[in-house]
Amino acid sequence: MLERLEADLKARGENLEELIFAISGVSGGSVGAMEYVAALHGRSAFGSQAKATEFLKSDFLAGAIASLVFVDGPSNFLPDLGQPDRGTALERSLEKGSSGYLAHSFLSFFPDINSASKRWTPSLLLNATHQETGRRIIASNLKIERDVFLDTFDELDLLGSDIRASTAAHNSARFTYVSPAGKLEPKGGASFLSGETNRGYVIDGGYFENYGAVTALELAREARAQIEAKRGVGAVRLIVLQISSDPTLTKERTRVRIREDEKLGCVLTTSMPAVGAATTSDFLQFRDSGWNAKTGRWEKNDGEGFVVAYLNELAAPLLGVTAVREAHGTLAAAELAASVCDERELSRVEAKLQSKGLNLLAPVTNTQDPAPIQRWSRARAEPHFSHLAMCEVSENGNAPIVPPLGWVLSKPMREQFPNILKDCGNDTELNSLEAVLDRSNGRIA
Repeated sequence: MLERLEADLKARGENLEELIFAISGVSGGSVGAMEYVAALHGRSAFGSQAKATEFLKSDFLAGAIASLVFVDGPSNFLPDLGQPDRGTALERSLEKGSSGYLAHSFLSFFPDINSASKRWTPSLLLNATHQETGRRIIASNLKIERDVFLDTFDELDLLGSDIRASTAAHNSARFTYVSPAGKLEPKGGASFLSGETNRGYVIDGGYFENYGAVTALELAREARAQIEAKRGVGAVRLIVLQISSDPTLTKERTRVRIREDEKLGCVLTTSMPAVGAATTSDFLQFRDSGWNAKTGRWEKNDGEGFVVAYLNELAAPLLGVTAVREAHGTLAAAELAASVCDERELSRVEAKLQSKGLNLLAPVTNTQDPAPIQRWSRARAEPHFSHLAMCEVSENGNAPIVPPLGWVLSKPMREQFPNILKDCGNDTELNSLEAVLDRSNGRIA
């Protein structure tokens, strides 16, 4: 989807990477985000024709499975001789698939303030979960300050060092049982004499919230506040793009979108009428399992799981934890979209006041220079939210594209991916996003 945006904007004379401030990723999304930044780095630093979609053609799972069977299994009964586990095998596969780019250190992809490089690289915030406390752990080239990212660990600060790019992506995408939990061992923290410093384990970011929406919302608030404190209100326009890969986010139930209502203005919705339906319920209805003629599949309870009547005492903790991560993600995405709607309405109120010669945002000043008032009197540009999603029920009359969300995708399925942008209402979302980017003239966060 990002490569499609790149191509469309390039035809208009814009560079997408220069319009992206940051990407917040979780789980497999973090792998994609890291590969995307690696491809940008390859093109800008080495003049290569690297593409993230090319990097992701590899089979990343085979090495991990082989290591699970022939290394990790026997290691449970044999002495630990420092042999690499399946997590290491997975990281090496990521590095090989990316033409070696992900073998470099994470921070090497981001020029710092003193760098001679003038290229802009979008910041990355790769969200993981701390096993012992349940807190977020974020690997980023930005400082994860506690007053901005609430109750969150800075992964690089916790470790006291930089890490490989493949490790940063993998720590966010430590799928249950596919990858082992990662041991958080600070640099120089283990020795024969001093003992071992163990700061717990890092597990998949989806355990906390599987969209990265909370992190994106916190960053957007702080980034705009800092920019507008120096350059004035209206100096930046907030544009949020959510890309989800969960086909169970259905149009009539959980797919987050915002729309314009003639009477109410900007309205957040997670419930639009389904394909072929005229209305939708005002209340969240529980969906029982059964055969769905539209999808041609037997659907689970509420689209997510089966109600387990037998052995529920044993199954309840695991089922509850896995279900909550999905619910947290949907709720966080809705909160992010709701904040965009709230601020859009505020922008319209400000614009109406300014059209009448009123400005509640202009600060009191004792200077005779009118520049500060002019700088602080700009109309705040309306923020924008777009959501590109997958769907179980096609809206274009064709069979829906529901890819197997695993570590291996066949060539025919990869070739079908671009068609997702023509379905699920994505064409409307994409067109509106491109129009906003085209009008913003660089005022993008």
